Order: sequence, then structure tokens, then C-alpha cells
Amino acid sequence: MLKSSNAIILFLTAQTVSLLGSLVVQFAIVWYVTLVTESATMLAVSAISGFLPQLAVSMFAGVWIDKYDRKKVIIVADVFTALLTTALAILFYFQKETMPIIFTILALRALATGVQMPAVNALIPQIVEKKSLMRINGINSALNSSMMLSAPLLGGLLLNYVSFTVVLFSDIITAVVGVSILMIIKIEPLIQNLQTDFRIKLWWQNTVTAVRQGWGYLHENPLIKKVLFFQFVILFLISPSAFLNPLLVSKTFGGDVNLLSYAEAVYSLGMVVGGAIVVGLNRVRYKLRIMLIAAILYGGCMIALGCAEVFSFYLMVNFMAGVVVPCYNAPVTTLIQEKVPLLYQGRIFGFLQFVTAAALPLGIAVFSHPANLYGVDIVFIINGILCGLSSLVVWLLFFRKQY
Repeated sequence: MLKSSNAIILFLTAQTVSLLGSLVVQFAIVWYVTLVTESATMLAVSAISGFLPQLAVSMFAGVWIDKYDRKKVIIVADVFTALLTTALAILFYFQKETMPIIFTILALRALATGVQMPAVNALIPQIVEKKSLMRINGINSALNSSMMLSAPLLGGLLLNYVSFTVVLFSDIITAVVGVSILMIIKIEPLIQNLQTDFRIKLWWQNTVTAVRQGWGYLHENPLIKKVLFFQFVILFLISPSAFLNPLLVSKTFGGDVNLLSYAEAVYSLGMVVGGAIVVGLNRVRYKLRIMLIAAILYGGCMIALGCAEVFSFYLMVNFMAGVVVPCYNAPVTTLIQEKVPLLYQGRIFGFLQFVTAAALPLGIAVFSHPANLYGVDIVFIINGILCGLSSLVVWLLFFRKQY
């Protein structure tokens, strides 16, 4: 049973509406950069603008999430993102936009994302009982995947009929709706912050101390530490599938935009199905086993993608890869929500965000050159094998006897 079924329904609705607007704008900005510059370097800069700020803020974001009212933290992040989008829309309206400004706003939006994502994960256990966490995380994953599936379609449809400026304002509308819904949900904060004398130096010292306390907790809890280590290894190895999939499609099947759209669509559809499967796994006790099996299966999907010579087979495997992703992510999230005390969850999810934001760009930096030299398909096959082997080694070394 949920602690408050109305609260979780309203909360997931608010996050889904807000996410839809953010994704529509995100796709629109990427398309704008692509069409205006036609430069892979500019696309790389835009990707870096989205990752590095999350890396920078994630450690401290966890402290703020644990110290302040998590609902208010999410609202502030949402409002901050909406204000940035408003500023960008105004610049486009007066034709004052430049690439440095666009990349700066992308980076600032990423800072807000780096705070909001761990805050959402840390707030869910406040309104959901432990036995229902896996189910709710599965539903949340399916909703997020549905937005990822519909956002590019909606963004493309809007760009066909309205200006880019109007598309940007769609994010502002969804943010207002999402924040309005969130404000009516009654969620008691974990800590009543009574401090009125705000001094930057003292605030910073307290923040650094809280980060150290988070590291201390992590050091004393080998299970969570091993899970974060495994997260880094797996994301590092699967990074080519996150960034180089379009290049694999282009090199193997031709540079038709429709093929790229089909590949993205079936992957997102697979994630929706995977989220639904996770809902059915709610009562499964051994979540680590689900996580490890999912990592092995994803490695197998990467091998199959690298070997694919027929596009219909590629689509089938890409769909299966999408199905596997929530089956990996949801157990990781649920495990932290179940095992970590509420007052530390913000920091641990901040560490998880840090690991994710570090592993993916590092992986693509390492594997992009071999992909150019030997082919994207070869990198997919080798990394898929390494992903499977790493999962087996981690299981044998860390988890086989204890969990």
C-alpha cells in the first residue's frame, strides 16, 4: 500500500508534465544546433554542456536535498529551468541568440537537472512504502520513457506549424502546470530548517561537512559502495550505445533520417515496456540479481547490434535493449531507497548522479577514437562482451555469497 495514493499520483503527474516540456525543448535545441551549424563539434559541445554541470553540482545537490524540503527543492529547480527557457525564448524573439549563449543556457539547465533528478528519487520514499517502491519506480520509468517517445514527435510537429520561440514557451507552460500540481501535494519535510541567520561562509562550511558525512556513510556501507562502483563500470562500457547508435545506423544501413527516427522510437518503446515489466517485479526480493542479469542482457544486445546486417533485426534488438534499461535502473534506484536512511538518500543519489555524469562522457571519450579506427560495430561487440564479463566478475566477487 502507498502512504498516500493521491500524493504519488499527483507527484508522478507533475513530474511527467514537466519532463515533457523539458524534453521537447531539449530536442528542439539539439535540432536547431544541428541545422544551423551542421557541425559534429558543435553537437559534442552541446552534449558536454548537458553533462559536465551535472557532474559539478551532483555532490552538493545531495546535501541540499537532505537539508531542505525536497518538494521545495524540486519546485525551485523547475522554476529555474523555466526562467532560463524564458530568457532563451526572448533572445530568439529579438534574434539575439548566439551559440555561446545557447550552450550557456544548456549548461545552466543541466545544473537544475542535476539537482532535480536525485531530489525526485529521494522524495519518493517519503510518500511510498518500501514494499511498493519497485512498482512505483517501474511506473515512473514507463512514464519517463513514454515522454521520451512522444517528445521528439511533438517537437517535430510543433516546429512544422509554429516558430522556434513558441516551442520554447511550451516548456514554460508545462513547468507552470507541473509546479502548480506539486504545490498542492502535502509532503512533510524530513527536517524543519529553523536557521534564519544566513551567512555564505558558514553555509559553505556546513555543505562541505555534509558531503564528507555522505562519503563517510558510503565508506561504512559496502553494499551501496559496490553498487555505485558497478554502476560506473557498466555505464562506462555501454557509453557507445548511448552516443554512437546513430552513427552505427548511418554506417551500416545508410544515413536516412527516417531510419534514425525508427531506431530512437523502438528504443523508447522498449523502455516503456521495460517499465511495465518492472511493475510486475515489485515483489521480487533479490533486486541485485535483476540488476546484474539486466546488465548481462544489455551486453548481449550490444553484441547483436554490432553484428546486425538487416535493419529489421537491428530494430528488434534495439527494442530489447530498451526493455532491459528500466530492468537495470529501477532495481538500482529501489535498492538505494530501501537500504539508505531517508536523511542520507539525497547525498547517495547525488553520488549516483555524479557516477552517471562521469562514466558516460568518459566512456565516449575513450571509445570514440577506436570506433573511428576499427568501426562502431567492432566497439559495440567488444564492449558488449566486456559488459557481460564484468557483470559476472562483479557477481562472483561481491554479491554471490551475501546477496
